[in-house]
Amino acid sequence: MFTTADVRDLRRQIDRFNVPMFIVQRYRDTDTFEILALNRRHEIESGMSMEGVMGKPLSDLLPPKQAAAVAAKYEKCLTEKTPCATGRS
Repeated sequence: MFTTADVRDLRRQIDRFNVPMFIVQRYRDTDTFEILALNRRHEIESGMSMEGVMGKPLSDLLPPKQAAAVAAKYEKCLTEKTPCATGRS
């Protein structure tokens, strides 16, 4: 968990890692997950830019069925308070 909501600070923290990382936030009023930050490694490997995806809901970035599945997985992780692995299985 991060202790800041400052996007620039979040970016600095995850840029320390040389693996693709991203941060999402759930908005309770809309029950959507939105991208807050990508690290530089994620930008390099995915071709996405943080500025291009920041604040966008998953449904804007993924096909509908995939966005729903990912959101359900994230919701499960939140409600069960367990780590959420994002493998390609």
